[in-house]
Amino acid sequence: MEDYSINATKATPAINFNSQSGILSINGRSIPEDSVSFFEPLQNIVRQYLENSLPNNTINIRLDYLNSSSTACLLGILRDYEKLNKSVTTIVNWQYESEDEDILNIGLNFSEIIDLKFNMIVVDELN
Repeated sequence: MEDYSINATKATPAINFNSQSGILSINGRSIPEDSVSFFEPLQNIVRQYLENSLPNNTINIRLDYLNSSSTACLLGILRDYEKLNKSVTTIVNWQYESEDEDILNIGLNFSEIIDLKFNMIVVDELN
């Protein structure tokens, strides 16, 4: 199983997926022109990993902004993890700045529609 890593740009988040630890981290801003094309390689890697995943997985999400198409792509990735919720444990650490109610609300909405454990974590700055 391969790992996946890309650096952040002004429009896309840094993504690090480590198949040996089961940790996926998404950090930064997500406003790509084509969210589906941007997230598709990650979703393919995640789906391949989930065919034989570790029993415990962690998703760390630390975004300062995401557009609606990125929200939909992220929801798709979380739903892939949710499908295995009965056989593996996945924890989502949703990090947001204390004054950023928009990002908090997106995380809360996800936590209501996705059957995974969400931890809402306040941070001073997302840098």
